[in-house]
Amino acid sequence: MKILIGSNNISKQKEMLNIFSEIPATLITPQNLNVIYDPPEVSGTHKEIAEQKALQWSTITDHLVISTDGGLIIPTLGENWNSTLTKRQAGENASDLDRARYLLETLKLAKGIERTASWIECVAIAQSNKLLKSWEISGPEGMILSDIPSEDISPFWVNHIWYFPEKDKTYHHMNELEKCSLSDHWITITNVVQNFFRDSYPEL
Repeated sequence: MKILIGSNNISKQKEMLNIFSEIPATLITPQNLNVIYDPPEVSGTHKEIAEQKALQWSTITDHLVISTDGGLIIPTLGENWNSTLTKRQAGENASDLDRARYLLETLKLAKGIERTASWIECVAIAQSNKLLKSWEISGPEGMILSDIPSEDISPFWVNHIWYFPEKDKTYHHMNELEKCSLSDHWITITNVVQNFFRDSYPEL
């Protein structure tokens, strides 16, 4: 079985590969298919966006498609922060450093628990323009740092400024065991997706 990762984002493609590490399916990317496709932007909740992405990508292939959408939840910012625009809040052409600086500037007056942040990630699976399954998974609560770390904050800037006091580490520096102890969203997603394929496609 071949499964298309419905995303042109290289970093997201790597996350998807990790999810399928124990499933005997072949994951392919748009690049593998020599497909140039940039589906139109959609709005809604993270789950609705993930579902629409999967459906859009499923119109260009007969393979199963898996797509995701996620964002940083910062309750203290209220309407001043839209989690569905986490990547684009600082501007369409912003760099990772620009994005981190923008968020820290937005939170400059926030203290203590006002800097609390969590992550939400939604995953959807579709085939032939039919939605098969979708999930919404919330990650652990951490804190947004008040200063930019001196390290390179690529490939994903949020992980470098999302700090967990109980581990005394940012998300970027935690290992899998540490993430698991925090009920990490990607570990939960891996489990639910793997269970879906084992139950729905026992021949794998």
